[in-house]
Amino acid sequence: MAALQQPSMDNLAAGLHTISNELVLFQNIPAVAEGQRLHHAIQKLQDSMNNRFNDVMRQLQAQQEQLTRQQEQMRQLQEGVNGVRAELDLQPMRLYNSSASFNGTYMGPNERLPNLYPNNRDALGAATGQQCIALSSYLGLPPLPNNATVQQRKDQITKYLGVAKFV
Repeated sequence: MAALQQPSMDNLAAGLHTISNELVLFQNIPAVAEGQRLHHAIQKLQDSMNNRFNDVMRQLQAQQEQLTRQQEQMRQLQEGVNGVRAELDLQPMRLYNSSASFNGTYMGPNERLPNLYPNNRDALGAATGQQCIALSSYLGLPPLPNNATVQQRKDQITKYLGVAKFV
């Protein structure tokens, strides 16, 4: 079998040296230089666009945060208006009850209080804790803690009905 021809390292090194010298000269080709300039211009434009995009995104984020704050303020304002409206809706009942005689039947928000509940000054003054709990529930008042005194329950009811507090 004949020996296979081996590459000459000297020829390979000389060839690589020649290629290396020629590759360095590529930068002298006008199209390559123009391509590099164009590449730098595109990179600069892309950086500028990225910066502008980031600025716009920051502005949008700030506007979103401001809108969220305004929505929260509107929600709080609406809650306040609803609270005032609810209080105003109770004023006719409270006006009637504040002028009721000692034995006059109190009004609830929609009708006279039924006889099932303490429904006048004397009956409310003599009411037990359980009667106050039942009347509070009928009126839709928020429940008081289990350890609330009878007087605290009466105070809650009288305030809601708009009648004088019991001493």
